[in-house]
Amino acid sequence: MQRVHVSHTARFPPARPCRCQCAEGYWQTSDGVCRKFWSGPRVAGLVLGAAVLSVLSTIATTMYCLRSTRRRRRLALDLDLHRSLLEETTNEVVALKRAWEIDWRDLTLTTRIDEGAEGAFGEVGPLSDVH
Repeated sequence: MQRVHVSHTARFPPARPCRCQCAEGYWQTSDGVCRKFWSGPRVAGLVLGAAVLSVLSTIATTMYCLRSTRRRRRLALDLDLHRSLLEETTNEVVALKRAWEIDWRDLTLTTRIDEGAEGAFGEVGPLSDVH
């Protein structure tokens, strides 16, 4: 390392490598030492940072996919449950409607009450018994 007198007291390197008196691609520290701009620690820091970012994004993506899959399965189970409950309720409503229906075979007509107007709107008579 070669020591060079520096007129400024900058502690950090410039945004881009500047040409120092030593060679292109080097920068001078405040104490006048020429150092390579992309030295081993900087490159290692960038590589380590990129690796950590890659691992963290992979973990985040995996967690999102797992949570999404679990949620989709839970929603599918809820949908199946609601479908079965709806079908059961529909069957109960149909059964309750059938309870109020009277079959013609269960009726016995005794006398006509539409004397003199036969055939106007069908046969009408009092019910003697409903079975």
